[in-house]
Amino acid sequence: MTQRTSVRAAARERYGELKRERRLKAALSANVAPPTPAPSPPLAALAGGGEKTQDLTARIRALYEETNVPVREIAAIAGVTERTLYRYVEKHGWTKRYHVLPRGREAAAHNRGGRWLPTTGVVPAKGAGGRFIRREDIGQPFPAGLKALDPQGRAEAHARCDAADPLARKAQQEVMRAHRANERVRAWRAVERAVTNLGKFKEDERAWRDAERQAKAWVGDPWRRPKVPPCPGDETTERALRLALAAASDYLEAVQRADAPAGA
Repeated sequence: MTQRTSVRAAARERYGELKRERRLKAALSANVAPPTPAPSPPLAALAGGGEKTQDLTARIRALYEETNVPVREIAAIAGVTERTLYRYVEKHGWTKRYHVLPRGREAAAHNRGGRWLPTTGVVPAKGAGGRFIRREDIGQPFPAGLKALDPQGRAEAHARCDAADPLARKAQQEVMRAHRANERVRAWRAVERAVTNLGKFKEDERAWRDAERQAKAWVGDPWRRPKVPPCPGDETTERALRLALAAASDYLEAVQRADAPAGA
């Protein structure tokens, strides 16, 4: 797997690799195994109803919020457009993947009032999926959510979720394990580098003091007096190196606490 700096990008890339591996295995098995009778068991079970047919929106939300499956693919899994999916993100307050800076006051003031506002009591009411319903049905319970009025489409979307969700979570777990391993290596290297820098400073300081002491105690030919190397630094330099070591140690402890199992 190609090393990426972004965990999200790496998880998305690994998810794509797992999908390609699954397709390859399916293609290889198709040459030696008889085809599966249609409809497949998961799809037939989903089409039959039950509680699972009611939580498609929750499953799509979990794919959006908890995995790194591309938004375009999540929309295809749900059987809707990307625009519809983003409408659900906005309307139901899903946790957005990226932080969007708020628009400036001038832009908001310019756009205010630009949207057409219907007159009360004129526009028909809307039901599931934005479909119009009769006025006498206002207040009556109706199915809501993605594919609420399309049982077959809902069942197919559930089947696609069953295929995508485990791959996405596996990819994310693999990437997070690799990320934590890299964090541990970086933390140990930071501590090692800080210790090395502090040790070198102390050695250079000791050599400088010895050379300075020998130069002051020299009583022979002035032209042969031992040369004093440049001063490696003062107390401020040593304090900065010790602070760097403390910061690296704190970084290592934080990484180790994050790796520790819950309750340990």
